[in-house]
Amino acid sequence: MSLTSGWSDTYAPHSEAARTERVDIGGVTGELQEFADDGGVLLGWQPADGPRLSVSVGIGDAGRDRDVAVRVARSLRRDPGTFAVGPRPGWTPELFAGGPWMYTLSAADLRWTQSVLINAGAAQLSAYAGPGVRPYFDTATATPVDVAGGRAWLDGAGQALFAEALGGRNVQLSTTSQGVDLARVARELDFGPVPDMTWYGGR
Repeated sequence: MSLTSGWSDTYAPHSEAARTERVDIGGVTGELQEFADDGGVLLGWQPADGPRLSVSVGIGDAGRDRDVAVRVARSLRRDPGTFAVGPRPGWTPELFAGGPWMYTLSAADLRWTQSVLINAGAAQLSAYAGPGVRPYFDTATATPVDVAGGRAWLDGAGQALFAEALGGRNVQLSTTSQGVDLARVARELDFGPVPDMTWYGGR
């Protein structure tokens, strides 16, 4: 399950929805898309006084996915407080600089994960951060690199980097492009505060 605030067509789902319906979310009409019988749902709506919001759920049962998405959406309450969103990109290669990026805070098995995704045409740069994040590759055969004095490894193709305990959380970076200085991207990520996830599973 994930909750996303804000919107850019750059990050719209590429899959064709198998079914679409309108759902009432606190007096606002939302659009619920089902992508397959067991492929998850995406519920999006536009509050009058805030950014576009969307909830995605992929439990593996279409009916349950729908019920959870609607329940979570209707349970959300506007928080008048402000806080820093992080992580956010610091330095990025020219290919990825200046374009929109998507930040997502998600949770699974009572563990939270933050992610940042930058799309530039067919090219993609992503960062996943959290206490439970694990490397996508075998670090035993990877190249050790220095990232802010911490332990980090670069995969053989130079397109994925894993760092331990960076900014208080594990970080996995990956890109579809060649020649990206992932160590610099990692060093210059603005992590912001560790998210408050005490609410998760309590409502």
